[in-house]
Amino acid sequence: MSDGSQQFMPSHAARETWQAYLHMEDGKRRYFDLLKAVDRAEDGGVPPSLVDRARLRELLDEHGRRVREFGRRATQLARTDARAHAWLMDHLREWIEQAAEDGEGRESCTD
Repeated sequence: MSDGSQQFMPSHAARETWQAYLHMEDGKRRYFDLLKAVDRAEDGGVPPSLVDRARLRELLDEHGRRVREFGRRATQLARTDARAHAWLMDHLREWIEQAAEDGEGRESCTD
């Protein structure tokens, strides 16, 4: 039985902003994966190679660009479509909470 209400369908801009967030998270994951591998090697007495250091810098720069892109898109969405921005924030919160419940906590600079 329908109560007559329509389910909210996020705008194209909201979906693109969500994708920008996922790209940002992916870049962060790739950076931390390599950083952990380099740290493990260092713990075993193997210093990071020039290639590893350069790749870490590249990944960190890429992540920075992705953070700025997500921020730009989220700010623009908040200015132009409050309902879509609210959907995005709810979607992010749910996604992060689910990841925490699944034991997939987000990396931080202190990990």
